Amino acid sequence: KIKENIEVFEELPVVSLEGKRVELDLERLLGARTIREIDAELTCKTFDYPTVDAYYADSSCNQRLKDVEIPLLMVSAIDDPLIPDSCIPYEEARRNDNLMLVTTRHGGHLGWVDEAASARGDGRRWCSDWIERTVLNHLDAALHLA
Repeated sequence: KIKENIEVFEELPVVSLEGKRVELDLERLLGARTIREIDAELTCKTFDYPTVDAYYADSSCNQRLKDVEIPLLMVSAIDDPLIPDSCIPYEEARRNDNLMLVTTRHGGHLGWVDEAASARGDGRRWCSDWIERTVLNHLDAALHLA
């Protein structure tokens, strides 16, 4: 979508949080093949991070999970193309009794498509209520245990 909306970057200044104009290399941005390359050229410059790894470390919830003091259900798909299995906080979940980590083999990023959603035939194949049903079932079970 960057190529389709390149005029936004050409016509409007990109400004950092401090209000400083950010100079982007549009050729590099348009040539990006990965999210990491986009983050290096756009996100790091806009939010003043020295490296992509510094941005990822700061934006990750992993360092904050030790401080969770109320029950938290975390659901993650192993095939998530943006947050791979290697980034799932297994150890952090084991160390904090308030964390419940559920992983699924499939689900991608921000959604789980199920057969019911695919079979609807209403053009909303991507839209699934699996995650909502899973969270509600978890809450129902937790309330009955209390």
